[in-house]
Parts: sequence; structure tokens; C-alpha cells
Amino acid sequence: KVLRYTNHQLKIAILQKLARYISVLNSSYILLMHGYTQEVGVIFRTLDEFQEDIFFLCISLNEEERSQLHEDYLKDFYQEEFDNLDSAFLSPPTDAARSRC
Repeated sequence: KVLRYTNHQLKIAILQKLARYISVLNSSYILLMHGYTQEVGVIFRTLDEFQEDIFFLCISLNEEERSQLHEDYLKDFYQEEFDNLDSAFLSPPTDAARSRC
């Protein structure tokens, strides 16, 4: 089984981004301990993108209403790439995923 969030809430997306941020920080530490400094530089650019996403999502927490840009972001964030969620590995990509290739 593949776990999926059925309720696409803003706070859940922020929490998922924060969890990914921490994971990337941990991987950076491991790479540094093994001397892969150039790879850590690449990962830092990824961290910058995660940080911008988190800040962008948090902006709408302080506002009364989410902007259309926030709604579009959440829609894309939770977009599934597969026709059959029970078997993501055996399912062909959806038309939306094919159009991005």
C-alpha cells in the first residue's frame, strides 16, 4: 500500500516540506563527513528552494484567504503522477506527467 494524504491542507504541505528540509540537512552532514563538499553545495541550492517554498506557503497562514497562486501551488504539490494509486510502480504515468517530459 502507498500512503497518501487525502486532505490537501496547507499546514500538511508545510510540514512535509519541513520534514524534507531536515532530511536534506542530515544527508549534507553525511556527505561532509565523507569529504563530498561539492555535492553539499548542490544540496544547499536545493535547501534554498525548499526554504522559499516554505516561506511562500507560510505567507498564506497570516492572510485571511489564500491567493490563487497558493491554490495552484497546492494543487501541483499534491498532483499524483499515476493512474493506479494502489500500485504506483506498476501504473503508467498519467497524461499530466507525460506532458511534463
